[in-house]
Amino acid sequence: MHPHDLIPAATWVRNLTTASLLLAVAVACGQSANIDDTVAPAADSVLPTAADKQSYVDQLHALGVDKYLGIEPVSSTTVGDWEAYYYDVTAGATCLHGTPYIVSVRPATVPTSATVLYLQGGGACWDELTCTLGFAKKTADVPDGYHNGIFDRTNPENPVKDYNIVFASYCDGSVFSGDAKVDYGGQETWHWGIRNLSAAVTILRDRFADSTTLLVTGSSAGGFGTFMALGVVRAALPDRYIHLLNDSGPGIENPKLAETMGRGIRRQWQFEQFLPSDCVECDEQLLFLLDYALAHDPDLSVGMYSYLDDSVIGTLFVQFFSAYPAILRETTDRIHERFPDRFRRFFVDGAEHTILANKQFYQPFPQKGTVADWTRAFLSNDLSHWIDWR
Repeated sequence: MHPHDLIPAATWVRNLTTASLLLAVAVACGQSANIDDTVAPAADSVLPTAADKQSYVDQLHALGVDKYLGIEPVSSTTVGDWEAYYYDVTAGATCLHGTPYIVSVRPATVPTSATVLYLQGGGACWDELTCTLGFAKKTADVPDGYHNGIFDRTNPENPVKDYNIVFASYCDGSVFSGDAKVDYGGQETWHWGIRNLSAAVTILRDRFADSTTLLVTGSSAGGFGTFMALGVVRAALPDRYIHLLNDSGPGIENPKLAETMGRGIRRQWQFEQFLPSDCVECDEQLLFLLDYALAHDPDLSVGMYSYLDDSVIGTLFVQFFSAYPAILRETTDRIHERFPDRFRRFFVDGAEHTILANKQFYQPFPQKGTVADWTRAFLSNDLSHWIDWR
């Protein structure tokens, strides 16, 4: 795990009593898998039509999900294997307190039609207290230190080792979803998550438009950010098949905290303007935005990875504590039952948080194998090996 992906544990503990909660956003969790679920389920009963998809894309346009596509960098440089593109407030993308935003690109060593859009993790904040105390990563960086998990080009087990990578740095506090400029105690604060995300998607669209294999993914806050990224990428590339992989950010919320930690935060970030009005279940759990997209978009498959007792969200954020594994399973079961061929999970025991950028990506879990192999099956649409591990 990269050190920026989590706020230090000591910071969480020190501030828990005063902050009441924190959002290191990502989400997920795990208890043990049910071995009965290893049998591939029946195919989706109804696949959306081309007309359904066109209606969905039209709705994304109407909601303004794509309104910031076209943001251009003000400068660029090379750092190690990465091309770094820099943005500022005048360009339309910036970090929490106005420092430069960065999108990084690592082209494949051999030309390819396969590309990853990766959203970095790093907490979240939504008021003066949380944004002052450091609950969110505030500056962007170039991922030159990322060498594990999906970033390890030297590992033959890496299913995306030969892919192009577009790396969206995280520094907006609003999990790539906000569209607000606010003042917290005299500190100008830019929750410009969707603008920063759109800068990365613009590079994806313009640089790798011919990609026939497209993986949209993110860890922690970046996992949560995939909910917005799904709409922005679909609006930018309406004809591409999207594989969406959510690493530890499934969008589960505690209804008892909805007004202070769920919908309340989304309103502060001005996030809810981008949610379809007819996604009635989205008001129950943001997670059901995936269900809505799967019901309208035939060119979409979704994988979800989580530790069942993820301590960052299951305990500190949503405060479900020991009930969290059951809540995670129950909510995701509803989506899997509707779309068994296009929505599958890899849930495992443990209280850890995120895996895609870690060595654990290649380490086998009992009876399940490795997340690397599961991801490979996901990307190749190999349903016999892309097993639903709940």
